[in-house]
Amino acid sequence: MSTSFQIQVATYLPESYSNGPGCRAVLWVQGCPKRCSGCWNPDFLSFKGGTVWTVAQALEKLTQSDAIEGITLLGGEPFSQAEPLSNLCAEIRQHGLSVMAYSGWTLTELTRMGSPQTDLLACCDLLVDGEFVAESEASLLWRGSYNQQIHFLTERYAQWRSQVNNYHRDFEILIQDEQLILTGDPPAAVLQMLQGLLPQGEWQMR
Repeated sequence: MSTSFQIQVATYLPESYSNGPGCRAVLWVQGCPKRCSGCWNPDFLSFKGGTVWTVAQALEKLTQSDAIEGITLLGGEPFSQAEPLSNLCAEIRQHGLSVMAYSGWTLTELTRMGSPQTDLLACCDLLVDGEFVAESEASLLWRGSYNQQIHFLTERYAQWRSQVNNYHRDFEILIQDEQLILTGDPPAAVLQMLQGLLPQGEWQMR
């Protein structure tokens, strides 16, 4: 495994409770080939911009909290950077942490792509797949629309199989570097409240 591979990073959170099971570090990568209507992070679609991290730098930043039980990969499209992220996640697993990833491609499509996408899949415990479809928007836990599925790729979170559909959308309002951050999947009323209280430049959606 190489820790010198480079990752194009949009942003990250060292701790979050709304982007997967338990407390997780969250990495948003920069760049996505898809253009889903109603994308939550349109600023992360371009493959230009963001910050370049080596795998070693990402590992250091994402494992700084003793509270986390794993990391979640979002974007952007993580599987567009499958090679460096598979190296990162292999190192993450060596630390005893879990890996959850999101992709606009389905599990079947990713599997057909072969390496390095399948190398990244092999490091994942959970995968949420499928494009966001605004017309099928849902209040499901960890999913934005009804077509998206949660795949349990290992047995680490097997207990969630029978209960994941019993929970609804989750979100957090955090303060990082003196800026308010809204992350997860908030209802429209929360967005409207923030838009009415604060100018867009004073808070971010992730």
